[in-house]
This record gives sequence, structure tokens and C-alpha cells, in this order.
Amino acid sequence: MELKKLIMIAILLLGGVSSAYACAVCFSMEGPKLEAYYFGTFLLTTLPLFMIGSIIFFVYRSVKKYNQKQLKLRTSTKQNSFPPTV
Repeated sequence: MELKKLIMIAILLLGGVSSAYACAVCFSMEGPKLEAYYFGTFLLTTLPLFMIGSIIFFVYRSVKKYNQKQLKLRTSTKQNSFPPTV
């Protein structure tokens, strides 16, 4: 049983060394790799900001349209209403 555990640990350790190259900072960055790293960083930084900004803009625009609709409704009812009788 101990031997199986040792073999499994050895396989995991030896196989795990090659996966270290998947890390963006574990290799020398030159040329296209550096550009891809910068582009990925830029994309992952700006995408959430763009999504949040889009949601805020959509809510702002919806509220503005709703307020304009309410204003038109109020002005049209005031114009069509009869003057009060005394």
C-alpha cells in the first residue's frame, strides 16, 4: 500500500513540472508571448468595466425614458382637464 502511494506521488510530481509552463510568468516573455500577455491583461481588466458601464447606461436610459413618459402623461392630463367649478 505504501509503495502505491509513493509511486502515485512520484508520478504527480514528475507530471506536474511540465504544467508550470502554463503560468504566464513562469517563462521568459519575449516577442509575441509578451504581447499576448499584455493583451490578455488588458482584456481581463477592461471587460468587467465595460460590462458594468453597459448595465449602468441601460438603467440610466430606462429611467430617463420612464421619466419622460410620465412627464408627457402629466402634461396631457393637465391640458385635457376641465377647470374646476366654483
